[in-house]
Amino acid sequence: MKLFICIHLLVFYVNASQIMAQNNSESWNLIDEKEGINIYTRPNRNTEIKEVRVTLKMKASMEELIEKLADATSYSEWVYRSTYSTFIQNIDENVFSYYIITDFPPA
Repeated sequence: MKLFICIHLLVFYVNASQIMAQNNSESWNLIDEKEGINIYTRPNRNTEIKEVRVTLKMKASMEELIEKLADATSYSEWVYRSTYSTFIQNIDENVFSYYIITDFPPA
Protein backbone atom coordinates (compact mmCIF):
# COMPACT_ATOMS: atom_id res chain seq x y z
CA MET A 1 0.00 0.00 0.00
CA LYS A 2 1.34 3.37 -0.96
CA LEU A 3 1.03 6.07 1.61
CA PHE A 4 1.02 9.67 0.54
CA ILE A 5 1.34 12.26 3.24
CA CYS A 6 1.29 15.77 1.96
CA ILE A 7 3.24 17.89 4.42
CA HIS A 8 4.07 21.38 3.27
CA LEU A 9 6.74 22.56 5.74
CA LEU A 10 8.24 24.60 2.98
CA VAL A 11 6.49 25.30 -0.25
CA PHE A 12 9.14 25.30 -2.91
CA TYR A 13 8.49 24.07 -6.42
CA VAL A 14 11.80 23.12 -7.92
CA ASN A 15 12.21 20.55 -10.65
CA ALA A 16 14.35 17.46 -10.07
CA SER A 17 17.19 18.48 -12.36
CA GLN A 18 17.72 21.73 -10.45
CA ILE A 19 17.79 19.85 -7.17
CA MET A 20 20.35 17.36 -8.47
CA ALA A 21 22.52 20.12 -9.93
CA GLN A 22 22.53 22.04 -6.67
CA ASN A 23 23.19 18.91 -4.62
CA ASN A 24 26.42 18.49 -6.54
CA SER A 25 27.54 22.11 -6.65
CA GLU A 26 26.59 23.69 -3.32
CA SER A 27 27.41 22.32 0.10
CA TRP A 28 25.09 22.64 3.08
CA ASN A 29 26.05 24.95 5.97
CA LEU A 30 25.18 23.81 9.50
CA ILE A 31 23.41 26.75 11.18
CA ASP A 32 21.96 25.13 14.31
CA GLU A 33 22.31 21.91 16.25
CA LYS A 34 20.12 21.09 19.23
CA GLU A 35 19.16 17.79 20.85
CA GLY A 36 20.44 15.76 17.90
CA ILE A 37 18.59 17.83 15.29
CA ASN A 38 20.80 19.49 12.68
CA ILE A 39 19.58 22.46 10.63
CA TYR A 40 21.41 23.24 7.38
CA THR A 41 20.94 25.96 4.77
CA ARG A 42 22.42 26.72 1.39
CA PRO A 43 21.84 29.34 -1.29
CA ASN A 44 19.39 28.71 -4.09
CA ARG A 45 20.56 30.17 -7.37
CA ASN A 46 16.97 30.67 -8.56
CA THR A 47 15.70 32.73 -5.62
CA GLU A 48 16.88 34.74 -2.62
CA ILE A 49 15.20 32.24 -0.29
CA LYS A 50 17.67 29.75 1.13
CA GLU A 51 17.04 26.02 0.96
CA VAL A 52 16.67 24.31 4.33
CA ARG A 53 17.53 20.73 5.27
CA VAL A 54 16.82 19.16 8.65
CA THR A 55 18.39 15.87 9.72
CA LEU A 56 17.93 13.74 12.79
CA LYS A 57 17.97 10.15 13.95
CA MET A 58 15.02 8.77 15.82
CA LYS A 59 14.00 5.47 17.25
CA ALA A 60 10.35 5.06 16.32
CA SER A 61 8.06 2.79 14.38
CA MET A 62 6.58 3.88 11.06
CA GLU A 63 3.19 4.14 12.77
CA GLU A 64 4.60 6.50 15.41
CA LEU A 65 6.23 8.65 12.73
CA ILE A 66 3.03 8.87 10.69
CA GLU A 67 1.04 9.70 13.83
CA LYS A 68 3.43 12.56 14.68
CA LEU A 69 3.36 13.95 11.12
CA ALA A 70 -0.43 13.74 11.03
CA ASP A 71 -0.77 15.80 14.24
CA ALA A 72 -0.55 19.26 12.67
CA THR A 73 -1.52 21.02 15.89
CA SER A 74 1.74 19.86 17.51
CA TYR A 75 4.02 21.23 14.76
CA SER A 76 4.70 24.41 16.71
CA GLU A 77 6.32 22.21 19.38
CA TRP A 78 8.86 20.57 17.07
CA VAL A 79 9.00 22.19 13.61
CA TYR A 80 11.98 24.53 13.31
CA ARG A 81 11.12 28.20 13.92
CA SER A 82 7.38 27.64 13.99
CA THR A 83 5.25 29.52 16.49
CA TYR A 84 1.75 28.32 15.66
CA SER A 85 0.15 25.46 13.77
CA THR A 86 -3.36 24.13 13.31
CA PHE A 87 -5.14 21.45 11.31
CA ILE A 88 -7.45 22.76 8.56
CA GLN A 89 -9.07 19.79 6.82
CA ASN A 90 -8.68 16.27 5.52
CA ILE A 91 -8.49 16.25 1.74
CA ASP A 92 -8.69 12.46 1.56
CA GLU A 93 -7.45 9.45 3.55
CA ASN A 94 -3.77 10.30 3.06
CA VAL A 95 -3.72 14.06 2.45
CA PHE A 96 -4.58 16.92 4.75
CA SER A 97 -4.01 20.66 4.90
CA TYR A 98 -2.79 22.75 7.78
CA TYR A 99 -1.78 26.30 8.65
CA ILE A 100 1.60 27.08 10.18
CA ILE A 101 3.37 30.30 11.16
CA THR A 102 7.15 30.18 10.88
CA ASP A 103 10.00 32.62 11.11
CA PHE A 104 11.13 31.92 7.54
CA PRO A 105 13.09 32.42 5.52
CA PRO A 106 16.08 32.11 7.83
CA ALA A 107 18.39 35.09 7.60
